[in-house]
Amino acid sequence: MSASNDGLLQKWLEQSANAGTAGPGTPDPAQRAKEITDKLKNDFQDAWDKLKTSLSKGEASEITKLCHKQVKWNTDPRPGGNESFEREYKKDLCAGLMGIRYFMSGITELGGNTRDAKIEENLPEDKWFARCTVGMLALSEIYGDHCKLNEVIEQISDRVEWTLAQRLKGHMYMMKKCEGKVDAIDLFIGRTILQDQIRNWAEGKRASGTRSGAWRVGTLWGNRWKQVCNGGKGTTKMEDERKKENLKTNASSMTKLMKLDSIPAGSSHAVSIGDILVDTDNKYATKEDTLRQVFQDVMQNDSSGPLNIGQVMEKLKKETETTTADVCIKGENDLCKRLKCMENYLEATKTITGAQTTPTNTFWEDNGAVKALWEELAEEMKKTDGKAKDGTPNGCEALQNPSDKTACNYLHAGFTELYTTPTPAASSSATTATPSVLNNPSFRQTMGCFLLHAYAKHMKEKATCLIDDGIKQAFDTAGQGKSGNGDIPCKWEQEKYDSCNININGVAGQGGSAKDKVDAVLKADKDNIDKMAKQINTVTDLCDQVKCVTTRWMKDKANNGGNDRTWNDVWDQVKEQIKELAAGTTEDKKSAVSSICSKLSKDSDGKEACLLIAAGLKNLYDIKDDQNGVDAVKASFQRTMRCVLLNAIADKLQDDKFPCKDEKKTKEGIEKAFGQSATIMGQGEGCRNGNVTCFKCERMTLEKLKDCNLDSPGTTQNVKEKVDDLLKNGGQDEMKKIKDNAIKDIC
Repeated sequence: MSASNDGLLQKWLEQSANAGTAGPGTPDPAQRAKEITDKLKNDFQDAWDKLKTSLSKGEASEITKLCHKQVKWNTDPRPGGNESFEREYKKDLCAGLMGIRYFMSGITELGGNTRDAKIEENLPEDKWFARCTVGMLALSEIYGDHCKLNEVIEQISDRVEWTLAQRLKGHMYMMKKCEGKVDAIDLFIGRTILQDQIRNWAEGKRASGTRSGAWRVGTLWGNRWKQVCNGGKGTTKMEDERKKENLKTNASSMTKLMKLDSIPAGSSHAVSIGDILVDTDNKYATKEDTLRQVFQDVMQNDSSGPLNIGQVMEKLKKETETTTADVCIKGENDLCKRLKCMENYLEATKTITGAQTTPTNTFWEDNGAVKALWEELAEEMKKTDGKAKDGTPNGCEALQNPSDKTACNYLHAGFTELYTTPTPAASSSATTATPSVLNNPSFRQTMGCFLLHAYAKHMKEKATCLIDDGIKQAFDTAGQGKSGNGDIPCKWEQEKYDSCNININGVAGQGGSAKDKVDAVLKADKDNIDKMAKQINTVTDLCDQVKCVTTRWMKDKANNGGNDRTWNDVWDQVKEQIKELAAGTTEDKKSAVSSICSKLSKDSDGKEACLLIAAGLKNLYDIKDDQNGVDAVKASFQRTMRCVLLNAIADKLQDDKFPCKDEKKTKEGIEKAFGQSATIMGQGEGCRNGNVTCFKCERMTLEKLKDCNLDSPGTTQNVKEKVDDLLKNGGQDEMKKIKDNAIKDIC
């Protein structure tokens, strides 16, 4: 969003900003900033006072001639189309538009009986900035919500220049003073200074209507607009709807009258001048104190001489870009589009600064703002250890699945920190990145939402259980921000995140997508990610573990031709694990775990029972991800089911029917092996090097799983009953082999 060197604001700064000082000696920056801001306010107020006075009077005679006699108005010929009303409406609308056009050409309408006009021949150069900007804002605020505006502009456009030329003989240059000159920054400043003054005045005149509302404002509205634009129906709701429709329609039309660029070169969010003109909520404005601070900051940086106008222009452009990006973000419901608003802002501010090290690069680089924000969020998540912060209920406790609860608690902590306004000390940790970028709440919350989407996706991939409910719960609650605080809500939209391919325009060779950059930030923080993933996968109850992995495996469509699996598929797969476990507990497999049971020197100490169970544990921990078609989900499912089956084998070794259970101390041997389960896991080919999807298989009798129903609240998929049935029927041959070998080796 740029202004040329000979723009209206630039000229005003050159002529007005250095006119006053705080007195002799080194001028006080705060005082000078106040003087400059006051001068700006006075100029705008003076311009608006003149224009509203002019519009309250009867139009100049040549305007009457043009609008009432020279133009043959196109009107609606339909029966009941209020043709006469429409013709008169267009005449008066034309007169209003021409009044503003005269004002923006340095002509003051005098009204009265003469209906004459005065050329402001000696209008100082610095007064044009306010005059041109106020004229455009008045055009929008007074006439922007009128229907048929474009039709009127189209019909008078050929005659406007001629009429003005007749009036401005000898002063033709004044016709061009505002044409094509008003840009977004000018409107931004104008809205900031005048706020709602123009709109409030226009509403007051409209309310007065034909009584004292000024012919071209109140009468046009009360006696014409309602008939032509609202079909004669005067309900407030219908009027408001029509006004909104007209504003939207007229966004580009109003720029035609003054030949303004619809989208200025260098604009960041493809926001048009028309968009800013029809801003009825003053979104494209800032606080007056912010303007004053811009002047003060520049003077504090260089108080030795005149105001550095180049720096002022740069700061004002950046302030405008920031506001525009903020409006863009708050106007979008889609996360990817919000991120695009931010990326456009970064690209635009790169253009403004012209620096080799661009805001885009420093924002995304290794020690930039994105990484700093992730570290801030990750630190708060890590502190909770997957539990509710300070033990305060947060909604996650209602979830049944332990992994869901943990994932929800992590994300809840992340969101709580995200929606906390950063302190200056915290923001300074962004090293080379401009701290101000993510100090803006809209920017911070947009980027944080994107980061937490990436984190949630990583956790889903690493989780052995389905954690969708936990993710959704966190996004639906903490992800909504603080009520009434203007926070940007963060909705869980994985599909939109996955398809978001916004490119980052950095220096040559350093591009890529925003998603790639964020993924890289998270992958670089592998230790933290793995610790949190391990905590999410920590399920202490074997029944919960079986439920988790079974549900995840059944819904793993990606590795099952796009289809869910059935309960029959589950138990068929469990039956296969009996064979695998039998093969893993043979005599030759026991040698690999001999050290585990080495302290049991004699068979009578339970050594053989220990070796059998230890070999079974080694067998399940050897299951690798992504080997021979065994993906991470399937591997977790197989490890868990072999753990259940190994406990069933342990039950057999401790059963009274086992011939030498007391003599050979099978219970002690079993306990010894399970007691070393973590050590064996560290040696397993599939679980060494900290595989976060592995869990420690511990001793639990099948009897303790008698209430473990995988189809809860149903009872048809009871773990104990199903496993007992498998061992008696489909897997009885394999189980008999295991038992026979155990009797031979142990007894």
